Amino acid sequence: MKKFISLFLFVLGVLECLCFQSCNKVRRQVCVTELNIDYRSHQISEEERNKYQAWIDSLEALPYQFRITKVRKTELPAVEQIIFSCDLFHNDLYIITAMSNAVHFYLETGKGFIISQDAETIDTISPLKKTPTITYQEAAEIGHKELQYINCYTAQLCYANLSFNFLESSNIYPPNYALTWKISPKGSKRYEYALINAETGELIFTQTGL
Repeated sequence: MKKFISLFLFVLGVLECLCFQSCNKVRRQVCVTELNIDYRSHQISEEERNKYQAWIDSLEALPYQFRITKVRKTELPAVEQIIFSCDLFHNDLYIITAMSNAVHFYLETGKGFIISQDAETIDTISPLKKTPTITYQEAAEIGHKELQYINCYTAQLCYANLSFNFLESSNIYPPNYALTWKISPKGSKRYEYALINAETGELIFTQTGL
């Protein structure tokens, strides 16, 4: 009887140990939520949207996708323009750009032109993939090793130019865009993120400490 009780306690101890290890693995999993941004969700007021709706509709005719972050009108009568500051998208996915993007509309003619180094190159390359091989959870695990944030992350699927020098904010041609997970600390006021190649899992770049 004593041997049976001892064996029972031994087995129970082993099961508790295995359960503890399993629970620890679950607790160690990085907290992350996928971030999906519609390029049509412009970051301007309702008043600005109503005032410039006709011009906003004109963006649909351009060969790129833009998410408006700011709108302003020039003061010089001779060259009156409406200027939209924008985030650039392709295939409904955000593009991490080397510089700010803007669309200018001449009020006299109604025609628009684009100021964007990335927009000039994105349509000259072969079709880009839209489905990642690496999941956002896997990408967050990789990014967490670099960022070491104690709370949750967001993961945004986007495109990054691998030819871009992130440290010097300069482009190297020809461009080489890759499907990328951008892993950012959720709710943090610090500008930190890690870029993970969504096809290979390779760490592309880490921005910390700002």
